[in-house]
Amino acid sequence: MTSILGNTRRPDIKFYSDGKIEITSTVAKQLSLQKGDVIDVVVHKGEYYLVVRAKGDRLIGRHQAQCFPTNKNKVCRNFRAYSKQLCSAILDLTGTAEARLPIGETITIEPYGNAVPLITRNNL
Repeated sequence: MTSILGNTRRPDIKFYSDGKIEITSTVAKQLSLQKGDVIDVVVHKGEYYLVVRAKGDRLIGRHQAQCFPTNKNKVCRNFRAYSKQLCSAILDLTGTAEARLPIGETITIEPYGNAVPLITRNNL
């Protein structure tokens, strides 16, 4: 007997070679993302974590990896950001042209606050 679906796990965050980053509502809720927030990936104790580097209400001007909702007409919890530098680093780490990664449980890292671990060895 063979399964048609195979792996049913869906990715929580996607990194593309053109610099596009897609963030699902699960990640957005855990990080309390709002329109205009700037995300970053930090290395802490050998693990890679997605964090909110700066809140959008405190920023002036445009910034790299700034998050915006994917749907402007309705309330939307999915976000998109653009950072060629961030995507290149993650894609080099995974060794693929596109990284579709799950996340782990949220932890607190000072001075960033909430952080979600990226499971880089499990590229879906």
